[in-house]
Amino acid sequence: MKTIAVKTIGCKLNQYDSQAIAEPFLKHGYSWVKFDQPADVYIINTCTVTGRADYSSRQAVSRAARTANADGNKKGIVVVTGCYAEVDPDALESIEGADLVIGNRGKANIYRIVSDYLETGIIPPLDEVHPAEQCSVWGRAISEMKGYSRAFIKIQDGCNSNCSYCIVPRARGEETSRSLEEITGEIERLSSTGYNEIVLTGVHIGRYKYNGLDFPGLLKEILTGAGPRIRFSSIEPNEINDKLIAVISGNSRFCRHIHIPVQSGSDRILRAMNRGYRAEKIRRIAADLHNAVNGLTLGADFITGFPGETDEDFKHSETIASEARFGYLHVFTYSDRPDTKAARMKEKVDSEVKSKRTGELIRLSSSLIEANLKANIGKTGEVILESRKHRATGMFTGISDNYLRAVFPECSSEYGRLARVRYKAHAGEGKYQYLLSEIDD
Repeated sequence: MKTIAVKTIGCKLNQYDSQAIAEPFLKHGYSWVKFDQPADVYIINTCTVTGRADYSSRQAVSRAARTANADGNKKGIVVVTGCYAEVDPDALESIEGADLVIGNRGKANIYRIVSDYLETGIIPPLDEVHPAEQCSVWGRAISEMKGYSRAFIKIQDGCNSNCSYCIVPRARGEETSRSLEEITGEIERLSSTGYNEIVLTGVHIGRYKYNGLDFPGLLKEILTGAGPRIRFSSIEPNEINDKLIAVISGNSRFCRHIHIPVQSGSDRILRAMNRGYRAEKIRRIAADLHNAVNGLTLGADFITGFPGETDEDFKHSETIASEARFGYLHVFTYSDRPDTKAARMKEKVDSEVKSKRTGELIRLSSSLIEANLKANIGKTGEVILESRKHRATGMFTGISDNYLRAVFPECSSEYGRLARVRYKAHAGEGKYQYLLSEIDD
């Protein structure tokens, strides 16, 4: 039996794409193996949102090439795809052992390209692939999310924004959205196979638009009636409005968890980033969401060390991160992305200063996580049971609808199922904090 190993770098959208890439192989007799095991085909789905993501992608390619050639006799081919492969294929093609580099435009057709290559040794030019097959946006619907207790569904792809630091529009192309029928059909299929939570994902989900249906309208359609609980991935501040809040407020199927890319608390830096909003809007949005959704966990992205960022600018970020009642922060250290406006800016922040600021926000995030977890002690919640045991304790674990990590000693349910727990005590440190819990019958 032929085997396939897949490594995904980056976001939930990439994780969905990896599943979609793998399924034609599985339907043609391939079986999954772990990435560090011998395989006939290795696929690395890359990310390029930061310099660190580039590095991780290159490392994964080199690791696959070493495994494929472990005894000096090459036994598998290494296929590199994704955002890094789209914007800088030369960098990946230069890595010894990388056989095929296929950008996002060819993602949906990887099985056919690999099959032809294995048979003929020839890589078909992308412009010779049928246009419908070039589209990496949807490709084909997935039947599962291998290794995940929650299922992701891509509702949108691409970005028409022009943030000065971001390379994603080059990597993902223009915005496009998926039909309501395809989305709801995929939700129904995944739900019928046992998934009790669906995560809606995309590059810019708040700008979803299909035949006049916008994102709040789509969400309203999805949340009507019975079905799995629904979470959505990161949404831009400018796409959070009264219409969206009205849809999610009080809906029992909506996961009380929203993540927004804030990036900075300084109006001066937000202008330089071309973000299209100011710090006061973040404060207002955070207040409106907390008022509308009881028990909400609100998360945020921040970038430290953007060109020209002063101590005062950074202090504004610390202030808004503390005041907006965030439950956690994802902190990114700025790195130049090729051919972006920010990369050409002259006032670069010293690397040690960037590192120091990143560490300060990470420590702030730890205190926010602790406060959010402790505020839930004594309450109950429904968690999705995960297949892997909790690393620090060896006990069962799961994530609640409002994004709390619960750890508990016993559970009769299979992974992916819902379990009601009562939160008893706080434990852990840093981003690995959790709530010691018990099954609540």
